[in-house]
Amino acid sequence: MGIDISALSHLEYVEPEQHPDYDDDECQEDNHWQPCDDGAFPSHHRDLKSGCYSETTATEYLGFCSSATYHLWWRDQLSLCVIGVPFLSIVKDPLVYLCSPFIELICFTDTYGTIGPAVCGKLAREFAEHEESARKHANEVIALNPDFGAAVAKEWFDRYQEFKQAFILGAQGGLVQFS
Repeated sequence: MGIDISALSHLEYVEPEQHPDYDDDECQEDNHWQPCDDGAFPSHHRDLKSGCYSETTATEYLGFCSSATYHLWWRDQLSLCVIGVPFLSIVKDPLVYLCSPFIELICFTDTYGTIGPAVCGKLAREFAEHEESARKHANEVIALNPDFGAAVAKEWFDRYQEFKQAFILGAQGGLVQFS
């Protein structure tokens, strides 16, 4: 199973009555995006109105994909790097880690959900603040692990950079969507 991550900036809300293709809360129009979640993470996009958002001439897009297995491992390494505990420890008792960096990404669906501009802004700041720790983790923990090595460490840090850029875009009146 794969995960597609799409990050967009500068989206414009489309009023439902001005939207001819909006039927049963589902937009079918190209270049339109709807906040979505499975009901477990509504606070991640609380600053977005329900409905549809269209791309504008100022919209920037970044997309990347991952296997679910790699994404789980990637989040585990992020948890170990920044919080000092494995991903599964956080998921088992998320309230203990509620104020931890990256908690909105670590404890988030990896198949169907949207992160709005406010949470994107917080995550973008955290990615910038922890970049050196992440680089050190990649070079001194992942790269030196005989099961992983330098190539995997580079791939992990490259994904860190992709997420950083994704949240920078989402913070600019956009969103980051997992599907």
